[in-house]
Amino acid sequence: MNIKEDDVVYEKDGFQLAIKDIKNGDNLIEIETEENKELDTVEKLIQKVNKIGIPVYTDNYFVKKAEIELDKIISKSTNKEREKSCGCIIIKDNKVLLIKQTKGHWGFPKGHVEKNETEIETAIREVKEETNLDVEIDANKRYTMEYVTDKGKLKQVVLFIAKCIGGEIKAQECEVNDIKWLDFDEAIETITYDNTRELFKEILKERKI
Repeated sequence: MNIKEDDVVYEKDGFQLAIKDIKNGDNLIEIETEENKELDTVEKLIQKVNKIGIPVYTDNYFVKKAEIELDKIISKSTNKEREKSCGCIIIKDNKVLLIKQTKGHWGFPKGHVEKNETEIETAIREVKEETNLDVEIDANKRYTMEYVTDKGKLKQVVLFIAKCIGGEIKAQECEVNDIKWLDFDEAIETITYDNTRELFKEILKERKI
């Protein structure tokens, strides 16, 4: 079996580990190929794992065994609480909708998943609550980010591309200070968090918008 840099050797709930995402460090993932039994040392430790502080140690594993081992590590080696939020990147006439939260951060409307909700149901509900807009979601693809909050909680954010199909903009008083339609370049400059900004830039490039 040939292992390429783009190969994903681990995937769980939108969390992917590919050889190209690994970076040099004391913690290495060693994968043995099935074809020639030669040991391939993955040279980088995945940035997402590094950000959430999960040490990754595997030694002389086949790819499938490495997947199992990583799954165990993700499940057992952290006691951080996990959170999940879903929201929308709403695009209209070459503009995108951004909201300013009461804490002063600019980003896309999103919020926590409630019990028994699907990701899409959460995204639609949160947009309605925060902006009063009705949206139609492109369910063909979801975009994800993972990071650790200031309180040490591991958080996954799931975003969908959406279009507005009704409603008039009205900011949710308790959580939203402002709502704006911005040109893409202006939105990139306005978005507060680097990971959100970079994801938006990648989406624009992918969709050739």
